[in-house]
Order: sequence, then structure tokens, then C-alpha cells
Amino acid sequence: MQLNKDSSKVTKTVPYKIGTKTQKFLDDCKQVGMEVTLPSEYNTWFCSELNIPVTDPLLAARSNLIEILKAESTNPKLLKNMRTASAKPKVDYFIDYLLYHIGISFSKITNATPHKNGTRGSVEFIGITIRNEARTFKHTHEYYKCSMSRDSAKRVLEALEKLEYVRIHLGKKNPTKQHGNPTAIAPMTKLLDMLVQYKAITNSSAEAANMPLVCIKSEEGDVTEVNDDESESILIKQNRLIAVTDIDLPLDTYLEYADCYGNAYVSGAPIRRIYSKELGQSGRFYHGYSGCPSKYRKLITFDGEPTVELDYQSSQVHVAYSMNGLNAWNYISGDPYVPPNADLKHRSIYKALLTRSFTVTNPIATVRGDNDLKTRGLNLSNMLEEIWQVHNHIGAYRNEEAHKTITYQESRICLKVIELCNEKNIAVLPIHDSFKVKKQHRDALEVIMAKAYELLDFQSVPMVTDE
Repeated sequence: MQLNKDSSKVTKTVPYKIGTKTQKFLDDCKQVGMEVTLPSEYNTWFCSELNIPVTDPLLAARSNLIEILKAESTNPKLLKNMRTASAKPKVDYFIDYLLYHIGISFSKITNATPHKNGTRGSVEFIGITIRNEARTFKHTHEYYKCSMSRDSAKRVLEALEKLEYVRIHLGKKNPTKQHGNPTAIAPMTKLLDMLVQYKAITNSSAEAANMPLVCIKSEEGDVTEVNDDESESILIKQNRLIAVTDIDLPLDTYLEYADCYGNAYVSGAPIRRIYSKELGQSGRFYHGYSGCPSKYRKLITFDGEPTVELDYQSSQVHVAYSMNGLNAWNYISGDPYVPPNADLKHRSIYKALLTRSFTVTNPIATVRGDNDLKTRGLNLSNMLEEIWQVHNHIGAYRNEEAHKTITYQESRICLKVIELCNEKNIAVLPIHDSFKVKKQHRDALEVIMAKAYELLDFQSVPMVTDE
């Protein structure tokens, strides 16, 4: 089997030696017409870090994997390595080294090495140099008090491939590269699932950790810290409550992990307030779970207890009425996003037409171009006018600048909810206009959410519903 390094630059192909088990896998795939990717610099994470951090999730995952190897491996030399006092730390170090790099590379969803056009592909392999003279086996780690052993490392990899935890593409010298091709290892589903379950694959961001508690973020992404903001002391107190709460998002499979984290940044970062471009614009609150899809937010636990999420229904509409000194309930009945006699199944479209009128000059175009909205055969122009006839009392906000004021007022309400939760020592995660707390605090949160509007003198108070 041949692997082309870069056909635009190099015409010489370099053979990649394939492990026996992997060769059978590739042959089987070929017979059924399944395409299988081979390792390249664009889909491989190179395991250069030898001084790996030793964490509890890593140790737990390794312990589980060793028990599996003890029970299922038939290699007597590996079994001896795992129980001999002098050899066991070397095996532990190599397995931790392997799992650490799989964990950190597959947690990032996309590979660190961009293609020439700037796009990044998915990580599919980790690359390890296992030749005799490799530095991989020369570094002494302070925790393990030893270096890795090439012989026991090979035995571990062979056993993992036999048990279908990995596929191995053996490395080989490459005349077009200074260091040749490393051995490429592709973790298979059951290994990735295990690492997710033990949280050895987890999402984190140094950028989020370094962001100020309150800041202004420019259109270009530049961050300016804001001092003495009204929210600062409130956030400090709530983040203390968050810090002593064990917040967990339990996932069982790597497919769930990729689905959850692939399109949104999610981690356990503290709550921050971010203004858009200047003070008084947006000012929404973000934290590690803000981007979590709703179907996974339902899985979040606080101290091992289930959580609930309460939502302000139609909050932007009620904010707009309140800013005009009006109570929306004096002018509408029922759902603010459904005009009289309209079909309920089109609610999401009416809602999008109305709320996007606060953001863009042509809400119809954005709604029509939204693949999540089924608009085929609908007269969006008529629907836009229908929903605005219902809300003609807030017609002044039918412009693309309105969202700046509306979202800022929403952030004031959110801040008041957080402040009231602080007074009752309730840990809360704000999700724009919804809030997540322990299930036992549901009724208290419902009262707090209604009270926040009243304390800020908002005339129009939306319904609070379970998300």
C-alpha cells in the first residue's frame, strides 16, 4: 500500500508498512467498498510531549485498560511486564503517554496542522516514533521514576490491536523527510468511548481561562478588560458557588462527545460578562456550558443531582414592550410568537421573523436561508407583516440596531437573577434567557425569575416555563 506525501510537491511515494491486523481490516473494508483514510501530516497528532501531566482521569483510564489486558491478553511477556516491579512503571508510563495524547488530540475535534488552504481536518491518528534510537524511550519521567521501554511498548500496542482497541500503521524511514514516518495509531471506537467515560477526553480552553471576568470584545476578537462593572462582585460570588459545585456533563460515547463539542465550545469555565464592541451593548453572560446543545444540557448534573432549566418565554418581546413602558399582556393573548388564527407548526418561523427584525434589515432573507426552518411554499412577506401587526406597539424596534439595546436589557435581568440566586446560595448557570439549577431549587428559581423583572421596574413580565 502506498501513501503520497504531497503530490503537488513530491512525486516519490513512500511505502507505509501495515500491521497484520490492520491489513486484514483494510482488506475487509475494500471488499465492501468502504473508504479508509491513511495517515498523513494533516490527520495525525504527533506525540512530542514526553513529560506528560499525570491526572486522576488518566490514571483511572489506564487502570481500567490494564485490567482488560490482564484478563484478555495472551502474551506472557506482557503479562509479566505488568506484574514485575521493575517493568510495571515502564508499562504504566507508556499506556499513560498513549492515552494522554489520544485524549488531548481527539478532544480538539480537528487537527492542529492546517491544509494549505487553511482548513483543518479531523484527527484520525496519533504518531509515535518507536525506532530503537528514538527519544521516546530516553526521557525519564519524575512521576514514574523511569523511561519507557520499547519492548514493553510494542507488546502493549500489539495486544491493543489484537483486542481491537487500536489499528496500527507501522512507521518507516522516509527519504523525503528528515525524521521519517512515525508509527501511526488509530484508536478504535471502544477505546475512545472508554476515554470519554473516564473523562480522559475532555474539552478545555486556555483562551477561556485567560479571559477577564468582564470585558469588551471587538468585532476582530480583541478583548479589553472592564473594571468596576456592576456585575463584577455578583459574578465573583456566584463563581465561588460554582467552584464548590461538582458540575458534570456525563457522556457515554465519543460520537456523543463529537456531536456535543464539534460545533460549539463547551467547558467548565466560570461565568463572565462580555460586552459587544462597547459598554452597554449586549453584555451577555457566558461560561463553559453556554454553547452546549440543549439535548446535552439536560444531562448536566450538580453534585451528582439532576438539574432543571427554566426559560423566559418570548423575553425579547417583553423587554421591548417594557422599554416602551407597556405590558405586552394588555395587547396580546396567548403565545407572543403566534398571530391569531396562525398555524402553531409555523411558530418557529414567526419567532425568527420577529426577533431577526431586531437584528437585520432583511429578516426574510435570513429566515429563508436557514436550513433549520421549513419555509418552502410559505409567503414570508405576509407572515412578517402578520407578526408585526400583532406587535405594532413596539414597531420602533423594527430595525437592525434594536438588538443592542434589547440584549443589554436582557443581560440586566440575567444579572438580577444571578444576584438573587446568590442571596439564597443557589448555584446557577445562565443560558441567555434561561437558567439551570439543581432540581430541588426549581420553585425558588421560578419565583426569582419573576421577581427580577419587577425589581428592575419592567412592566411586561414573560411566562417562566420548563425548558
